[in-house]
Amino acid sequence: MKRISVRFVAQQFAWNARYPGPDGVFGKQNMKFVKPDNVFDVDPSDANGKDDLQLLNEIYVPVNKPVIIYLSSKDVIFI
Repeated sequence: MKRISVRFVAQQFAWNARYPGPDGVFGKQNMKFVKPDNVFDVDPSDANGKDDLQLLNEIYVPVNKPVIIYLSSKDVIFI
């Protein structure tokens, strides 16, 4: 069964969600690209990231299918 991968970045009062595009591949990430409008540090030169979908406070996962969640935090401490 194919697994869906989703990346989430928590920040105060918000959830940033990133889904791979139709190619099913996330674009490359590099911390040097982090900016207020690029919380996932996506490399703008990587073609695999051009079709990725980024949403704020909208989380969608398929029913009855395995999901791999990559969770990180921008300004929130997880306990």
